[in-house]
Amino acid sequence: MKNIVKFLVVYVTYLIVFILVNGMMPYSQAFMEASARTTAGPLDLLYVAISCLWFSSTICYTVSHTKWKGAKLALGVIAMISLVHPVLTQIETLFFGSAFAIISKSDILLIMLANILPLLASVPLAVKMWSKGKSNESVSVSPIDMKKLLISISMVGIAYMIIYFVFGYFIAWKSEAVRIFYSGTSHDIGFWAKLRENWRENPAIYPFQFMRGVLFGGAASLLLFMGWSRRGDFIINICLIYLCTAVVLIIPNFLFPDAVRWAHFIEMFLSMLLFGMMTGLIMTHDPLRKY
Repeated sequence: MKNIVKFLVVYVTYLIVFILVNGMMPYSQAFMEASARTTAGPLDLLYVAISCLWFSSTICYTVSHTKWKGAKLALGVIAMISLVHPVLTQIETLFFGSAFAIISKSDILLIMLANILPLLASVPLAVKMWSKGKSNESVSVSPIDMKKLLISISMVGIAYMIIYFVFGYFIAWKSEAVRIFYSGTSHDIGFWAKLRENWRENPAIYPFQFMRGVLFGGAASLLLFMGWSRRGDFIINICLIYLCTAVVLIIPNFLFPDAVRWAHFIEMFLSMLLFGMMTGLIMTHDPLRKY
């Protein structure tokens, strides 16, 4: 019962701050006008509540299972979740800027800020409430082999790049609405042909997605440094954090038609779930660290 009360405090704080800051951000005129033209449905608030519920659950799970305490833990959790979402998601928005011409670079920075501020408000609360139950001995974290860690992060980068293109094509790109949204045509040229087309028209996408994968691995390594008792808990936590990038897609927005948004949600949820499990297994491989 006590943990439920703690969670509700974190959840309500996150939800209120999220709603307030998103309503008060000074987005560009074009952004505001496009947003105003979007008809808000009765389920929109429910979708927001569900998304905030996921983030709050992730925060509470992280602070209650890791070995760090106090300000060190709060800064680590904020940095880690912020890197995964919104930073890595909005970096991709910048990369595919032609598909989202209505969003300016300043809007993207404000979107990042609007998603970081709820973390700044709720994470310290969670840390303060759960750190009290941690013994001083729990702060001790066994050393990590840095050379093997860097190899693991590189492996995570490669795994992400493969998962990104496979799930992006076989789930999202199989949706006619998605193909029309991004390419203006419903024609599907096939997986290998699409990869070759990417190489001809936008070859930077391959190193770009690899580097995103490396940064995802960097976030996982930060969680690894926080200290874990059981491998399974670490893998669950990584999945919770990575899936934040998918859960936000349930919230309707003016950028994506509903069909495109839900196609991306399915793609992201399945791909990030698999990627989270793979990352967890790679990062907790026995030669790297004993669990």
